[in-house]
Amino acid sequence: MINYRLIKKLSSIFLLVVSCLIYLGVERSFYFQRHNPKLVYEKTKNYFLYPNDTVRRIREKQGPFIPFQGKDWQGFIIDARTDTSIYSGKEAKAFLSGREFFEYDTLVINIEDKKMVISAEGEVCTLNKKGIVYISGGREARFEETEGEILVYVMKKKEGLNERFMAYSRNFPSFPQLGWNESGIISPRAWVNDKEDEGIVVIERENRRNLFTGKLEPEWLIDNMVLSAPMSSVSMFIFEGKTDGFEDFSLLRTQENFHRHNEVVTEVYYIVSGKAAILYQDAESIKLAVLGPRDLFIAKEGLAHAIIRISSEDEYKHIAIQIPGSFHLGFQFKQTIMGIPEFLERNALSEKIAEILKSSTSIGGVFTMR
Repeated sequence: MINYRLIKKLSSIFLLVVSCLIYLGVERSFYFQRHNPKLVYEKTKNYFLYPNDTVRRIREKQGPFIPFQGKDWQGFIIDARTDTSIYSGKEAKAFLSGREFFEYDTLVINIEDKKMVISAEGEVCTLNKKGIVYISGGREARFEETEGEILVYVMKKKEGLNERFMAYSRNFPSFPQLGWNESGIISPRAWVNDKEDEGIVVIERENRRNLFTGKLEPEWLIDNMVLSAPMSSVSMFIFEGKTDGFEDFSLLRTQENFHRHNEVVTEVYYIVSGKAAILYQDAESIKLAVLGPRDLFIAKEGLAHAIIRISSEDEYKHIAIQIPGSFHLGFQFKQTIMGIPEFLERNALSEKIAEILKSSTSIGGVFTMR
């Protein structure tokens, strides 16, 4: 006997599920239409490439390169999901000038060993070395002096990360035994609230330590284990000296390999000085991007990539930002695919890459390798 009542009930459930899926698809489409920047990216879903000299426009077909005049970044969106933007050079200093209230989570990176003075709650903190300042949204603070080059990063939708990703400080079982990482912090302890999960922290790079080993680890300026629980991780890599053309990056940073991050992580490279060649692989091909000072490379949704070569006249420096910081994913830092030399050999890329990098016109270019 046919149970018409059951069939009707199942049909209603099916229609409800289909309606929800359609709604979510449309809403997601509108979300990205609203939040994707007007400056475009090469048309593939899993990476954004924004060279500062040459920016691609979104088209139905591949658009041309557009001169960017080497301007500083002014509120440029680097992660649409969290509405995170970046300011560099003069635009970064203009953002801080006269500002006394920070509505959103803000990171200010002191790129040089030059004086930075911050005041808050009647106290003053001076940072004379490379380092970083993290300010939780809703706090009052003032930058009295910023003598050197800085980079500012603003996250407007922190709550989206809190809702979607595991908060390391609350859920990773070994964390309570270790406590917050307070290494390198030079700001007053009173600038952080009683719960220790928000506030203002000023960190000196050269005194940063790995929480688990206790060893100095100055490359990482800040991560999710730092007192006040920032939602992003920031690192700074520096090579001092002159290179003979483009050199193998994996010899300078031995842990570098061809890798991908968790699909919810957006990773941003900002080239401060020198040049970098980044190899990446999308669903269609292997490509090489050659970046110079102030250029951005933004990888997302598990894009396989690696910095393979760098060039420097006197110093190479880049800043890497992860949104969210890897600890929100429970130690899923990244998936290593293979070592860079092995990847280049397996795909017979070394000679072609060397030929491209010989040309002075390669900067700001994207080259299909195979």
